[in-house]
Amino acid sequence: MNKTLYLDLNARKILLDANGIVAKTDETRPINDLEALTAKAFIESCCKKLKQKNTRNSSYGLKHRAENWGRQMNEVMGEQIFSEYVSNGAFIKAASELGFIIYRIDQSLNCHFQMSLKR
Repeated sequence: MNKTLYLDLNARKILLDANGIVAKTDETRPINDLEALTAKAFIESCCKKLKQKNTRNSSYGLKHRAENWGRQMNEVMGEQIFSEYVSNGAFIKAASELGFIIYRIDQSLNCHFQMSLKR
């Protein structure tokens, strides 16, 4: 498991843990590496980059899609390769590492990206 991360959001640091974007370091939950790997594989397989922010899908909604994708991939492969749970923070971390811009939704744990599901 990784420690809590700081990401650069609009030239200021944000704190990211398993819950998502958090305000303080008290009682943060570390991001699980397998969850982030699952989210990254899902994004690479099932999502495409857009030129502008997509407000139809939040990090929280997309993390559920990644969980379902992980379950399906494990079923197809006949073994547990991907996590069947993906935290909100793991999804945000994966998207950030793949070059997606993070657009925080007000003061919530969630965000939007310039990302859409492939059809």
